[in-house]
Amino acid sequence: MKLHSKPFILIVVMLFVLTACGKLSNEVEKLNELKTKVESIDSLVDNEINKVKKLDTIIKKESDKVKKLDTLIRKSTSQIDSISQKGNNLLKKITN
Repeated sequence: MKLHSKPFILIVVMLFVLTACGKLSNEVEKLNELKTKVESIDSLVDNEINKVKKLDTIIKKESDKVKKLDTLIRKSTSQIDSISQKGNNLLKKITN
C-alpha cells in the first residue's frame, strides 16, 4: 500500500503545481495586457499635455499682441485727444 500512495501523492502534487502555474501564467498575461493599456494611455496623456503646452504658448503670444495693440490704442487716443483739444482752443480763439 505504501508503494502506491507515494506515486499518487506525487501525481496530485504535480497536478496542483501545474494548475497553479497555469493560473499564474494567465495572471501574468493579464498583467502584460494591462501594462500595454497603461502605456497606451500614458502616450495619449503625453500627447494631450503637449497640445496644452502648445496652446499655452499661442495664448501667451496672442496676449502679448493684445498688450501691444492696447498700448498703441492708448497712444493714438492720447494723440487724438491732444489734437482735438488744440482744435477746440483754436476754434475758441477764432470765435472770440
